[in-house]
Amino acid sequence: MKTIIKYSLILLVFANFLYAYQYVPPASSSQEFLSGIPQEFFSGRKIELRKHFLNTIFAAGNSINFTGNSKEDVFMLGFNVKINGKMKKSVYIVGDQVYISGIINNNLTVIAKELHINNCIIKGNVSIICPSVNIGQNSYFKSITKIYANHALIGGNYKTLIIKGKKIYFLPNTKIENNLYLQSAEKPNINLSSITKGKYYYKKFFTPKIEKIFSTKNRMIFSFLSLCVPFILMIFYAPNFLRDTAVVIENSPVKTFFMGLLSLIITPIILFILMLTVIGAPLSFIFLFFYFALIYFSRGFAAVSLGRQIFIKLKENHLKTFLSVITGIGIFVLLTSIPIAGYFFQGLFIIFGFGAMTSGRFMLYKKLRKSKIL
Repeated sequence: MKTIIKYSLILLVFANFLYAYQYVPPASSSQEFLSGIPQEFFSGRKIELRKHFLNTIFAAGNSINFTGNSKEDVFMLGFNVKINGKMKKSVYIVGDQVYISGIINNNLTVIAKELHINNCIIKGNVSIICPSVNIGQNSYFKSITKIYANHALIGGNYKTLIIKGKKIYFLPNTKIENNLYLQSAEKPNINLSSITKGKYYYKKFFTPKIEKIFSTKNRMIFSFLSLCVPFILMIFYAPNFLRDTAVVIENSPVKTFFMGLLSLIITPIILFILMLTVIGAPLSFIFLFFYFALIYFSRGFAAVSLGRQIFIKLKENHLKTFLSVITGIGIFVLLTSIPIAGYFFQGLFIIFGFGAMTSGRFMLYKKLRKSKIL
């Protein structure tokens, strides 16, 4: 969930930069898509939507305030999103702080950092993924409501409520017509008389067995093995690639660091610009997947380079590489498990590893050009 919100907001920052001071007029912004349904697009730093909209709405901006009516679906992406109107169909929101009131005649889907719902009637299904949820007493949910949150303050009236979170608090006059399915770290203060017709089902968020599996010691073991396995396979299937990439860090550590830092910053900017083109949009999502995969594996190359320094006097062979992988990744896991300082080491290994992969590919390209293969 956090990853989704984080990268959605990163994309939004670039969108605001590119569309600064730009506003698309409502009447002239409609376009026909393959579905045949007219669309209206709005972008800018501050967006005010107050009229009666007959078309599907797409809005992206720093601040979005919707106080009108909509006949079709509503899609919103913003840091601060406020809705107080009447929506005939579904509403989809991704944001940082989201405030909802009014009437929604269909479904509501929200992914946000902080959500406030008050004086609201929602007739369709509700899906909420949000670390902090606050629902006031004057809210009515007429169908199935699903909430996934770290901390939730629940009020209002529900038909069926499914909620999972760490800490959940119920306001005194909360009413649930049918069943309540609840999963939390601590048993909440629910008054069973608030469930009028259905039943109450409670399950602890983490059972003792799951808590043991996700203990710090076991997480370190999982982290070690998950990073070791692909690099051990490289020893047999791509030994030169593994060794040459690690050697780049050893030969030019300063150059590799700045190359890695520059590559990590420039790559997502290029991918975002590519997303703005019709042909490049699908390709950018594929490249974005590989970008995150490279970030994950880059840590291993830096760890192997560190391991090679420990066994620097050994002869170059598979045994030295194997020992370097095991030792280097082991040191990496220990360093990154240190509270707070672990984030620093994680970033350091990623920068060096990413820089080594980037520099290594440039060196290979130059070598192929020199040999007139390319």
